[in-house]
Amino acid sequence: MITEEKIIELLEKYERLSKKELKKLMLKGDKDYVPVEETLKKLKRDRVLLKDKLGRYYLAGKSAESMFGGKKLGRTSEIAAEGKKTGKHERKVSSKGKRKARSREIEGKIALIKNKYAFFEGEGGERLYIPAEKLMGAMLNDRVTAVKTGGKESDRGAITSVLERANQTVVGTIENKNGDIFLAPDDYRLNVKIKLDKKEGLPENFKAVAEIYQYSQDGGEPLGRITEILGEGEQPGAEMLSVLRAHNIPDVFDQSVIDEAEKIPEFISSAEIADREDLRGESIFTIDGIDAKDLDDAVSIKMQGEDYILGVHIADVSHYVRPDSALDAEALKRGTSVYFPGSVIPMLPKRLSNGICSLNPNADRLALSCVMQISPEGEVISYRIFKSVIRSCERLVYEDINKLLEGDEELRRRYSHIYDELILMQKLSGILGKRRRAAGSIDFNAPEPEFTLDEEGRAIDVRVHERGVSNMMIEEFMLVCNQTVARHMRTNNLPAVYRIHEKPEKSKVENFVSFIRGYGYNIKAKNLNEPKDYARLLDSLKGKPEERVISRLMLRTMQKAKYSQENTGHFGLAAQDYLHFTSPIRRYPDLIVHRMIHFSLEKPAALGVWAKRMPAVALRASERERAAQEAEWEGDDIKKAEYMLNHIGEKFDGVISGMCSTAFWVELDNTVEGMVPLSSLRDDFYIFDQERYVLTGRNTGARFKLGQSVCIKVTGASIRGRSVSFELAGKKKNKL
Repeated sequence: MITEEKIIELLEKYERLSKKELKKLMLKGDKDYVPVEETLKKLKRDRVLLKDKLGRYYLAGKSAESMFGGKKLGRTSEIAAEGKKTGKHERKVSSKGKRKARSREIEGKIALIKNKYAFFEGEGGERLYIPAEKLMGAMLNDRVTAVKTGGKESDRGAITSVLERANQTVVGTIENKNGDIFLAPDDYRLNVKIKLDKKEGLPENFKAVAEIYQYSQDGGEPLGRITEILGEGEQPGAEMLSVLRAHNIPDVFDQSVIDEAEKIPEFISSAEIADREDLRGESIFTIDGIDAKDLDDAVSIKMQGEDYILGVHIADVSHYVRPDSALDAEALKRGTSVYFPGSVIPMLPKRLSNGICSLNPNADRLALSCVMQISPEGEVISYRIFKSVIRSCERLVYEDINKLLEGDEELRRRYSHIYDELILMQKLSGILGKRRRAAGSIDFNAPEPEFTLDEEGRAIDVRVHERGVSNMMIEEFMLVCNQTVARHMRTNNLPAVYRIHEKPEKSKVENFVSFIRGYGYNIKAKNLNEPKDYARLLDSLKGKPEERVISRLMLRTMQKAKYSQENTGHFGLAAQDYLHFTSPIRRYPDLIVHRMIHFSLEKPAALGVWAKRMPAVALRASERERAAQEAEWEGDDIKKAEYMLNHIGEKFDGVISGMCSTAFWVELDNTVEGMVPLSSLRDDFYIFDQERYVLTGRNTGARFKLGQSVCIKVTGASIRGRSVSFELAGKKKNKL
C-alpha cells in the first residue's frame, strides 16, 4: 500500500511520469527493491492510472485520500452504471476480498474504423477485429477497454467501455441530406458523419466546428451542435482555419497576453545592457529567407591564428517572456509557431516576434551569444555562452548570398564590407559538414515544397524548395551551436529540454532490409546498427533511380525525434549531446534552455524547482510539435490540391512512391503526390506483393514497383479531401 500511495503522491506532484522516471524517484539505492512495475499494473487494472501515447502514467481523476481513506472503485461511476445495465461488467468478490473478472479486459485504443468494423490495438500489442455493433459508440483514437469474444484464440472482440474520448469536437463541412443536416468530418478516418441539431440558416458547404453531445451506442450517427462557422468551403481562409481548429492551434491571442506584450518597451534601456557584453561594434549579421519576419539568429566570424572564432547570437527572448507570466503560459500552450504557405501562426505576439525580439538590422537587441573557437579540423576547442547586446549590420537573404558565393560580381560589390567574412563562413561550414558526416550524421535531404500564391491566397505554382550554399552554411552553424550548448548543459548538470532521437526499432529495420533486397542491396539488419551505416547506404544511392524511394523509406524506418529532460543522444545526427537553442522566438524548448542559462548565471537556486518541471515541458513540446507538423503537412496538401485543380487533364512524369492492394501513388517532380486506383488499369488485374512492394499483372506479367518512373494524367483534385487523383498515361522505361 505504501508503494501505491507513493506513486499517486508523485503523480499528483508531477502530473505525468514514465515508468523509468517513477523508478528513479522511488529507488533510494541500487540494492533497494520497490515493486514499481507490479504496482503500476495493479493501479492501471483498478482504473486508478491511465497511460498516455508517450507511455507516461497519469491519475484518472482519483486522489490518494479517496483511494485509501474510503470506497475503492474500479471504474468511474458512469461506466459502473452501464455495467449494471448490461451485466457484462459485474464483478464477484470472494470471501478473501479479491475481485475476479469474468473475462479479462484489455486497455487500448480504436486504431481504424470502416463501415462495418473497426480494429482495436491493445497496450500489450493485441489486435482485435470489432464488428460495428460491438463498438459501443467508440470512435477513432478513443481510449477503450475490450474483451475477446469467440474463444481464447479468436481475434474478434467487443468494446466494454470508453475511457477517454479523442473526438469531442469535430471540424468538417456542413451537408444537407434529405432534410437532415450533417457535418462531414475533414478527417475521413472518422468514417462517420455528425448529425446536427436542425437550425434555420445553417449554410450548406460551409466549414464548421461541431461539439458532440451524444455518442451513439448502436452504430448510428453521433449527435452534435455547431459551435463555430469558419467560412465557405474550398476558400483559402476557411480551409486553413479548419486545419488550425482540427489540431487545436489557436489563431488569436487572449487579451491578457496582448496587454502584457504591449507593456514591453520597443527599445532597450541602458539599465538592461549594464551587465551584458557589448558587441554592437562587431560585424554581426543575419541570413534568412526573403519573407522571414522573426529573425532570431545572427552570426559573426573571425580568425585567431589558424582557428575560427564563430559567434552565434540568439535573440534573448527569455529576458522578455518571464516565468509563469501570461506570455510564458501562452508560449507553453502553443509550443511552437506554425508555418503555412504564405502565413505564420506565431508562438508569441508580433510585438515580440517581429519587434523587440527580432534581430532587425541597425537596431540594438539583447542576445545570448555562443562564441566558439573551432580548429581547422572542425573541432570546438573552447566556447563561451554569455549575455550580450548586439546590432546587426545587415539583413541578408539566402537567395542573394547564394548568388554572391557562386560569383555574382554585383552582389560582391554591394556586400564588399562583409565579403571576406562570408567566404570564411563558407569555408568553415564545409569543414563542419565534413566532420559531422565523418561521425556518421545522416543527411536525408528530403525535398520540400515551396508555393507561390496569388492575391487571394490561392496556389499558382508549386516547386521544390532549393537549398543553396548559404542555407546549408547557416544550418551547420546552428547544429554546432546546439551541440555545444547541449554539452554545456550536461557537463554543468543544468536542467534542460534535450532533442533526442532513438535508434530504429529492430522490426522496422528488418522490414526495410527486406524491401531494399529487391533492389539488389543485400544488407543484413545487424549491419544497420550505427548512424554511419545508414549514411553509407545513402551515399551509395546517390544518382540512382531508386534513391528517392529508398531514402524516403529509410526516413520512415527511423524513430521520430522528440523532446526529453533526459539526454539520451541523437541517433540521426550521431551526436551524444543535442538540444534546440537557436530559435526561441518560435520554439518553447529553446526558450526554456535560455531561461536555464539565465538562472545558472543569476539565480542558481531556481534551477532545482525548474528541474522538476522539465518532464511536463518536454512532453507538452513534443505533443505540440507533432500537432504543428501535421497541420503544416495538411496545409501543404490543401495548396497542392488547389494548384492541381488548374491542371486536370494534363500529363506529367513522376515516380511511384507508394502502393497497396487497391492503388498506387505517384510523386511528381514538384512534390505533388496523387493516387492511381488499380481499377483504372484496364489492361490486366494486378496483384499486390506486400513483402516486395510490387504489383504484378495476373495475365500479362506487367509489373509496377516503388521508384519506377511513369507518366500520369491528372483526373481530379479535391481541396476538401486534400487529395489529387491520377490515371496512368504510359510507362517510362526505367530499369531498376
